[in-house]
Amino acid sequence: MGRGKLFKKLDLGRPLLQIALDLTDLDRAIDLALEAYALGFDIIEFGTPLIKLHGLNQLKDIKRSIPDALFLADLKIADTGRLEVDLVKNAGFDITTVLAVAGEEVVKEALEAGRDCDISVWIDLINIRDILGEVDRLSRLSPDIFILHVGIDVQRARGISAEQLENELIYVKKKGFRVAVAGGLNDQAVKKLIGLSPDILIVGGWITRSPDPVARMRKLVQIVRNVGG
Repeated sequence: MGRGKLFKKLDLGRPLLQIALDLTDLDRAIDLALEAYALGFDIIEFGTPLIKLHGLNQLKDIKRSIPDALFLADLKIADTGRLEVDLVKNAGFDITTVLAVAGEEVVKEALEAGRDCDISVWIDLINIRDILGEVDRLSRLSPDIFILHVGIDVQRARGISAEQLENELIYVKKKGFRVAVAGGLNDQAVKKLIGLSPDILIVGGWITRSPDPVARMRKLVQIVRNVGG
């Protein structure tokens, strides 16, 4: 019941918080996942490095320990869309990602597979130069979520300003689609972005590289709840 569970959460009237565990240390990932859920994070993301090293089947044991959480397996699907969505379903996860750069046929296949087996498939727009054009092109596929990356490194790589990135978020929202925001987010970025009504805020390194990740998780939960309350 991944998609249904996600959509129910999205009706809370506030952005959902997602922790991105882009780690390779499995024990640390488990500890952070448990802490994040206990503090009020909505989505636990197993990052691509963690999945590549340990595999979905080993990671599904973490999901069993907190079955009420939503879990995202960040596969970044680039081919065989249906097969990879089926892998996510069989491992018991709720959400996965497909790369827009993989091409429309792969994206379409992944989205259709997700609807068939109740997995939410998000379109990751990383490395897309013309974000607005790509959103227009893929909009007829009725995706669950578009992921926008607004981190500083991505801004520099694309040669655009933070204001342009915020305009992309506004554009996608006006088109009627839900948006997840990722990429170098910290507490100040979350405070700024929250006024633009993103549906999901994805924070990784600012938490996982901190000497006190619990304090940072607690701070983010407080920011989101204050705005949502």
